[in-house]
Amino acid sequence: MTRKQDKKRRSISTAQNQRRKDKLEGVTPAIAEKLLPASSDTETSEPADTISVPVMLTIEQLGQWLNLSRSTIHRLDKSGKLPGRVLIGRQVRYHRPDIELWIQEQIRG
Repeated sequence: MTRKQDKKRRSISTAQNQRRKDKLEGVTPAIAEKLLPASSDTETSEPADTISVPVMLTIEQLGQWLNLSRSTIHRLDKSGKLPGRVLIGRQVRYHRPDIELWIQEQIRG
């Protein structure tokens, strides 16, 4: 592979990684770390712990965080098993600290 081809390949790879990071904005660092490939470039990137984690999560963010589908989130919410539901206008958000406590309770049994 020529230097020009290698540089182009790295440029495309960097752009793809940036798009992935943009999609993961608002996701917890642990989840983002799992979803993003390990960077082999020597470029400086922001550490995983600097990714902002919102207090209120959308259904999509909660699903990514818990590794559950949107329909499963809806089913848990409808059955009353999922805490932290907040209605802001007509949009549903989930209070992350309440969800974290609920997860801890699920782990303890």
